[in-house]
Amino acid sequence: MAAGWGEGFRSGVGILGCVKVVVHDRTGELSADLRAYAEHKVSRLSRHFDRVAEAEVEFDSEKGGPGAATRARITIRTEGRRHALVHAGERSHDPQAALMLAVEKVDRQMVKLKERIKVKARGATPKDQT
Repeated sequence: MAAGWGEGFRSGVGILGCVKVVVHDRTGELSADLRAYAEHKVSRLSRHFDRVAEAEVEFDSEKGGPGAATRARITIRTEGRRHALVHAGERSHDPQAALMLAVEKVDRQMVKLKERIKVKARGATPKDQT
């Protein structure tokens, strides 16, 4: 077991509160370490955007035999009606690599969403900021 990802790990608890992280394993081969790692990485997304209410991570294997890729899909649900979902998915032969690629995508989307909300709250357009 990797150090820091075991049972004593507190997932999703930060200064701003808790993020509910749900990990679905549709492959049947997901290790407990990878599940804890997924919970940790996804719960860190709340550092950019404090309105994250729930995160769902789904691991699925594509059809195609033993060399088939693993697909990781992440759906972030936020509080509020206007910006309810952020979604990304990636595929790779390594489940951890697929997870990291999907987390990077969602991370960029969350930063972009927060910037868009901040600009709209100020009443300025992005062209006015230059």
